[in-house]
Amino acid sequence: MIPNGLPGAFIVFEGMDGCGKTTISEMLSRLLRYDPRYRAKGAIGLSENLIVTSTAKPIEIVETKEPGKSRLWGGRIYQELPKPVGVHTMDPFGFQKWYALDSAENLETIIVPSLKLGKLVISDRFRPSMVYGAQSLKDIQRLMRMNEVIIGRHFIWPDLILIFDVPISVAAERLARKGRPIDQYERGPVLERVRRNYKLFAENYPNCYVIDAARSPEEILEEVLGLVIPVLVAKGIMVS
Repeated sequence: MIPNGLPGAFIVFEGMDGCGKTTISEMLSRLLRYDPRYRAKGAIGLSENLIVTSTAKPIEIVETKEPGKSRLWGGRIYQELPKPVGVHTMDPFGFQKWYALDSAENLETIIVPSLKLGKLVISDRFRPSMVYGAQSLKDIQRLMRMNEVIIGRHFIWPDLILIFDVPISVAAERLARKGRPIDQYERGPVLERVRRNYKLFAENYPNCYVIDAARSPEEILEEVLGLVIPVLVAKGIMVS
């Protein structure tokens, strides 16, 4: 993995389904797009100490997601997952190679070119989601080495990884409210393992922050802004 030395900023939202990461990433994008010269008083969830001056340049935001249905390996992943028996059930660790290949394409075609142009890239999931295929920290480390080999020179490490953490009961309730059936990857024992693995990942890899996502969207957005804005200022995307 390579630290992001490119002009743009790379921010990742992570967590199990039902954690609220997509909702907050969309709120953040809308807020930043509304007016890159905004003042604290007019911005929802923005505290008084996070004022951006009128000299800030426009923020160009690129939103991406992993896996990507329109990409080769991402499309194959979405075709495979509904199968009751398949590669993902017979060899879940090996199935993670498909995710790494999808991520490699995402990096090469979307993320890295956008970062070179100085844009803000917001990704709904990235390589931390490999924890779904792990049983332990040792597995996570093995998967990371596999990802490094498959992705190679394009493996740019995010400037900020926000891991949204909620109790399993909260995630299940949110999914139920959306009318989404609980699949084999969202049942209690599986999600408890995934939740534990996300925390292990955050403890062992850089630029990771665990967010208490059981709070209101406004409270979460406030914390997220407090982490995101210093990254944008450091990159020169915002002027403090």
